[in-house]
Amino acid sequence: MKLSRLIGVLVLGASLAIPAAAQDKKQDTGTEAAQKKAKPAVATDADKAAAQKAAMQMLTQGVDPSKAPEDVKKMAGHIEAIMTAIASNMPDCNKAAAAAGAYAKKHKAEIEALNAKFKALQESKSPKAMEYGRYMMAILLPKLMQMQQKMTQFSTNCAEQAKALKAIMEAAGGAK
Repeated sequence: MKLSRLIGVLVLGASLAIPAAAQDKKQDTGTEAAQKKAKPAVATDADKAAAQKAAMQMLTQGVDPSKAPEDVKKMAGHIEAIMTAIASNMPDCNKAAAAAGAYAKKHKAEIEALNAKFKALQESKSPKAMEYGRYMMAILLPKLMQMQQKMTQFSTNCAEQAKALKAIMEAAGGAK
């Protein structure tokens, strides 16, 4: 499982919300108000949070994170630490990238070994690969929901630093 792909999927999934569409249930009375086209409602933060929570529950239904294999817990811990380093140092793009990069460099050997194992599982397309993915999501999604705003801010406002961090992660074996 490629680290950058997993982080990208998690960030993208957490950043999307399903906006509610407004429906005009009134009968057409010929008035000016009735003649205007109905416009979609803007999703509130509460709507977005509810949609994200529902998506998270659907993806992780029946998965007990405490029963995850140790290597999944270790990799999730590394991803969480990198996300935390970014989130706790935003909005300073350079500081966020430096903190995440320092963590990745420090733990390069273990991240590389875990990445190789996950890559082999992914290529085998075994049921174990899907199981590992579900455990990873169950462990990481709650934390990502907490850090969503900072992670989105980093991915959109820090393009140069994100490229530098990707290069560091590639060197650590976590992204291609």
